[in-house]
Amino acid sequence: MKHFDVLLCSLLILALSACGGGGGGSDPGSQNVITELSALSGKITAAQANYVDSDTNNPDAFYASNNTADDAQIIPNVATVGGFMTFAATGNPGDVFQFSTDRVDIFRVFLSANQNITLTISDIGNSQDFDLYLYRTSDTSAPVASSIGTGQTESINVPADDEYFILLDSFAGTSNYVLTVGQLNPVMASSQVLRLEDEFIPGEIITKARPSSPVLQDLATMSNQSVAARHGLRTLRGRIDRATLFRLEQNGRSVGAGPAWPNCCGALGGGNDFYIDASQREAYETIKAIKKLRQDKTIEYAEPNYIQKSMAVPDDTYYDLQWHYPLINLPQAWDYTTGDANVIVAVVDTGVFLSHPDLAANLIPGYDFVSSTSISNDGDGIDNNPDDPGDNLNPGFSSYHGTHVAGTIAAVSDNNSGVAGVAQTIKLMPVRVLGLGGGTSYDVTQGILYAAGLANDSGTIPAQPADIVNLSLGGPGFSGAQQNAVSAARNAGVTVIAAAGNQGSSQAFFPAGYQGVISVSAVGFNKLLAPYSNYGGSIDVTAPGGDTSVDRNGDGYVDGVLSTMADDSSGVRQPIYRFYQGTSMASPHVAGVVALMKSIHATLTPDDVDALIIAGEITEDISGDGKLNRNDNYGYGLIDALKAVEQATVLATGNSPPTVLTVSPSVASIQSVQSSVELTVGKNGDDAISVSSFNTDTAWATLTPLSTDANGLGAYELNADTTGLSDGVYTVLANFVADTNATVSATINVIVNTVNVSPDAGRIYVLLIDPITGDQLYFAEQNPVDGEYFYSITGVEPGDYYILAGSDLDNNLLICEAGESCGSYPTMGDAAVLKVDGDMTNLDFDISFTQNLDPDRFFGSDVEIDFFSSTVQ
Repeated sequence: MKHFDVLLCSLLILALSACGGGGGGSDPGSQNVITELSALSGKITAAQANYVDSDTNNPDAFYASNNTADDAQIIPNVATVGGFMTFAATGNPGDVFQFSTDRVDIFRVFLSANQNITLTISDIGNSQDFDLYLYRTSDTSAPVASSIGTGQTESINVPADDEYFILLDSFAGTSNYVLTVGQLNPVMASSQVLRLEDEFIPGEIITKARPSSPVLQDLATMSNQSVAARHGLRTLRGRIDRATLFRLEQNGRSVGAGPAWPNCCGALGGGNDFYIDASQREAYETIKAIKKLRQDKTIEYAEPNYIQKSMAVPDDTYYDLQWHYPLINLPQAWDYTTGDANVIVAVVDTGVFLSHPDLAANLIPGYDFVSSTSISNDGDGIDNNPDDPGDNLNPGFSSYHGTHVAGTIAAVSDNNSGVAGVAQTIKLMPVRVLGLGGGTSYDVTQGILYAAGLANDSGTIPAQPADIVNLSLGGPGFSGAQQNAVSAARNAGVTVIAAAGNQGSSQAFFPAGYQGVISVSAVGFNKLLAPYSNYGGSIDVTAPGGDTSVDRNGDGYVDGVLSTMADDSSGVRQPIYRFYQGTSMASPHVAGVVALMKSIHATLTPDDVDALIIAGEITEDISGDGKLNRNDNYGYGLIDALKAVEQATVLATGNSPPTVLTVSPSVASIQSVQSSVELTVGKNGDDAISVSSFNTDTAWATLTPLSTDANGLGAYELNADTTGLSDGVYTVLANFVADTNATVSATINVIVNTVNVSPDAGRIYVLLIDPITGDQLYFAEQNPVDGEYFYSITGVEPGDYYILAGSDLDNNLLICEAGESCGSYPTMGDAAVLKVDGDMTNLDFDISFTQNLDPDRFFGSDVEIDFFSSTVQ
């Protein structure tokens, strides 16, 4: 029980006043009125898979340190944890951490590959900075994954099946937090996320001034040099009003110079059994400098200079048979158009071998943005020559990646030699951004801006901007500068298409993962996801990427994508053709198809293309889950050139698309304590359509109509019987077949978790609140018993009340703050006014860390707790 003398004294004074005290004598004509007091009781249930950090700042809550590997807190595979950390002692009387710190929280859990871990900081905006690390329990010498940015959210994608320590580090500040573990769909990285394992140039930082800051109003006094001086940087190139590339200097030398650094750093220096390896120190120092820059109010963004590489996997086999075009119905599409010379596709890549006879006729001027002479391989920095000199110093080993990509998009056809392009008569704009070993996110960003006809480091723009930009390159690091460039290009009417990556992972990959980009995965001849192809929540569409390990079509050649190439093994570049595999080969198929659409419908916009993809109108549903349903392998399906040009014709002529069935939600989950989920089937379009049949793809899941009309449209319930299933995540397809024979499906993820850890929302406080004033009138406090709280409040006067409950993890006498559990009767977000005129029981409701209190609902952003013993049972 908490006791506060000041509050108790105030209540006693109020009580005396209410009884006629204060020196005023009583009215002899008055009569005493006896008010009958009531008791309220009920059960509050902690939400399934909700748990609480075992060492919060609340002195009345259960306490167990979880600061080392030996005392790590065990949690189930799927969990939402509410917690508290503080970098420094709080200094507040009564706090658990009044004189000490809680810099780390450590959790122990078995995880599966590609599951997601997300940390959300609650008290953002006051220099709070919490970081997230993942260590194998078998090796705490270096993290296997990290998220150490400066935003409100940190996120990690699990690399492999194993038992892990999840380490939360309070880099700065004091805050509650919410940790979610084992989510099915990985969260996309934000511009604030920084990771040790991302590939970037240690010591190099890209930054830009905030538009509203004095930097842009007075460049004479606030310049690259002034920013560099304040932050220990050296300017490499760029302008602070656009984007600048800096070099981090430390103690008069560049980062990385001198002897190797020892294991380090702060709370991760081994004092808690966990380390950052010496090999990661340079990256860590760069990230720390970026964190500091992000605290500078004159800086709009600061980020690493990420390495981005081409996505092809080279192969030495030659042949001119392009099996990948019939796979997407391209020959039929050519009956509509082979392309319009007014349509331009920019190939932002290694450049293009400009003299290749299968490309030269379709090339227009471009630019070279490889700024570093150490990787440019052409002797200089940026210039107006996008010719590809090769990306390897050894003859015969250069990829000529951009040349291969360009050939798939628009190789010249009907010339009695070589190969055909998807859009044979459009124009190609070569933009070189990759050199020896790849390139940087800064240079790629400049290439995107140039292609879109926007301001860039070259000081020039093309005579006619590109309509489509193909980006067969990338890496795992999010670049704010690059996202801004993509957004600007899209706003200028440019459709941006990118390769999803070749890591065989669902980890976020950029630029494919940016908002506004069409992300393309890869399939082989069998229309199945290629073994190297990335997948996950960012995938929009798939296309042929090839597989050079097999010959599934039996033509005697590996099933790669055949396109234009160069061979410099003799010291002189010669035009050749070669099979490559990769998402880099898939992306240009989509770029070429969009170019064909633009050739038919000149005013085609990026929004038009997105809408058609989402509607499943320009793809083949190769996954069988319904054309309206996106899945993590294929997005909305395999690009279909014939459907695409047909839909472009529909847009050009104004005809309406056909009516189709829809299902919502298209993706849902069933947790261990659940057995069902409700789905709603509707339609898109004005014509009549009905459900002719429905089914699931597994015997242990069934579909039952709940409330449907004569056409079978309405609510359905999917029930799952998981008896006998082992722990894990299972996928069920709920299929609805229309009378047109088209099928739409919902994907239901069923989570089975038998780890025996009771849900826990922490020590909670149950309040009765005046619905008019928002004042707290009565309260009780409870600890859970097997995930349930049984409360009773007595001595309640007749009247109207809200019932609200929540935890106080940071011990500031406020419940239901961000990061704290919260619930209300009968449900959170829909609190009902309770009229009390007698005893009331069974006032039951739920509480969880994922629910947020509507600040307007209770006349304040938080609810303050007054602790007084007279109403507590």
